[in-house]
Amino acid sequence: MRKEEMLELIKKADEAYYMEDNPIMTDAEYDKLRYDFIAKYGELNYVPGGVKKGLEPFKHPTEVISLDKVKADEDDKLLAKIKKLLPVCIQRKYDGLTLVIYKDKVVTRGNGFEGEVVKHFPSKYSLAENKSKYPVRGELILPYSAFERINKQRMQEGLPKYKNPRNAAAGIIRSIERSPYLNELEFYAYDLIDCPLKTFDKINYLAHYTEFDVTDNASFTDAQAAVKYIKEKFEQYNEEDIPIDGMVIKSNIEDSLKKFGTTAHHPLDAFAWKPFQDGVETILRDVKWQVGKNQITAVAYFDTVKIDGTDVSQASLSNIGIIRRLGLTIGAKILVSKANQIIPQIVQVLADGDKAIEYPTHCPVCGHKTVINNNVLYCVNKECKARLLNHVAYMVSKGVLNIKGLSKATIEKLIDNGAIKTKNDIFKVGYKDLIELEGFGDVSANKIAEAIDACKYNVDLAHFISACCVQNIGKEVGTILMKNFKTSDRLKEALGYYSFHSLDGIGFTTDEILNSKEFIDAYNNLLEYIAPIEYTENTVYKGTVVITGKLSKPRDYFKMILESIGYKVTNSVSKNTTFLLCGDINSTKAKRAKELGIKILTEIDIQENQI
Repeated sequence: MRKEEMLELIKKADEAYYMEDNPIMTDAEYDKLRYDFIAKYGELNYVPGGVKKGLEPFKHPTEVISLDKVKADEDDKLLAKIKKLLPVCIQRKYDGLTLVIYKDKVVTRGNGFEGEVVKHFPSKYSLAENKSKYPVRGELILPYSAFERINKQRMQEGLPKYKNPRNAAAGIIRSIERSPYLNELEFYAYDLIDCPLKTFDKINYLAHYTEFDVTDNASFTDAQAAVKYIKEKFEQYNEEDIPIDGMVIKSNIEDSLKKFGTTAHHPLDAFAWKPFQDGVETILRDVKWQVGKNQITAVAYFDTVKIDGTDVSQASLSNIGIIRRLGLTIGAKILVSKANQIIPQIVQVLADGDKAIEYPTHCPVCGHKTVINNNVLYCVNKECKARLLNHVAYMVSKGVLNIKGLSKATIEKLIDNGAIKTKNDIFKVGYKDLIELEGFGDVSANKIAEAIDACKYNVDLAHFISACCVQNIGKEVGTILMKNFKTSDRLKEALGYYSFHSLDGIGFTTDEILNSKEFIDAYNNLLEYIAPIEYTENTVYKGTVVITGKLSKPRDYFKMILESIGYKVTNSVSKNTTFLLCGDINSTKAKRAKELGIKILTEIDIQENQI
């Protein structure tokens, strides 16, 4: 299309979206159209939005303009923009209607310069309790569950369905008459206008001086860590009931807007990361369900396409949130790409299909009922074999406890013969349980039994936390906690009350999980089997150590201790060996150490810190 044709189509879409709450194209199609226009012809010379007839216009004292955007596949650009803004705070980007709450008025963003005073606001929020001396900016959203419930009711009443949660929220709040769905709406505050505080301090201010729900917020001083958090957290947020369409990155310095300034269209102290990117068109044909360690997930099957030289015909849909966010239906024309050139994923819906995707009401493995909680589909049966199998397989995997030799097939056999009934039963498995399994001999049974025993003493706190198997709490969160609390006892004392969101890299949602009964119980239960080693930041190289002979604990336990304080553990005694940790003074290695004049220490010396 020519420039004039593209601009006319964009304005027509804006009119339908902002003024009529009745979009004529999908979000994906609009985002691509707008992005292509800017890439080809430069910035658009206007801000979309306006005042609906019948509502009171209101001129914003300070412009309320939207954010610049970075696409999901623009990794270099994302990293560069974050580095420029460091330190930064990262928040979810809500897919709703932007509102500004003044002392006595609730006003839509409109075109950024002029908005509308809304006539009705959800009664669960008390404007009288708003003690903020600054205008509060936030997003009004309609949860997916409420959106589906309302559309079901409207169909029964012979009314047209809302097209998506964002436009439903806009239509409800901008209604001249009070909508019967008004109290289904939720408002999340995320900014203060004309406030010089740092972004992180603004969130704390909102939580203290208003009664509104407040967005979660994580701070970063490292750009690479921030990029990793953005992508992982976006996937986590998609498992929740709150519609989002990206992530927001803001500078976390005082008066950031004053320092970085604005363009005519967007501020320069913040930007949005959005999950739309280039891909290949195809048609979604089917969705099938499978049970994972924490939830029931889906696999999408589509017409085979070639991406980066390989044939691709399926992609994982890790939760219902992704299905809802994309608006997936069977028969839809979709855009498929590869995340990091490896993992196939559906990134956009270009045209709707003709059949809704049905969520299973019963577990495809055990047959028990399923429930949907925060956009995640669960099997209610805690003893479901598939859930148990995946939990244990995750715990023993290389990235968690690294218990070598325990394949998924072996774990399944241990479940089938009753040796494993709960995930922590894996630590009770011994030689007698393993030797009974088909294909196991004396050597293999002993080796795995020793590996299970060894992991009880050589696991750091980060891997221990990951092994708790609580959704969204993995090694990344575990590493942050390990570095801040050092020992499992100190962390145990903090659980239930500590403000973990004050730590660099942890947001409010993760804070809630860490203080939840689910995580505390999982943490304490695992402590009955594993004693995590203490974390030390001393990484100065101290020398080389060799371990020999029988000790009171597995050799890996002492290896982990020595390596954590700067020693390198090797197998052979040489003139470069600093000392020998010895459990048998008559061993060949002990004799060799004596010949070379190398110091020989016992485990008592290690325990008394004589190293």
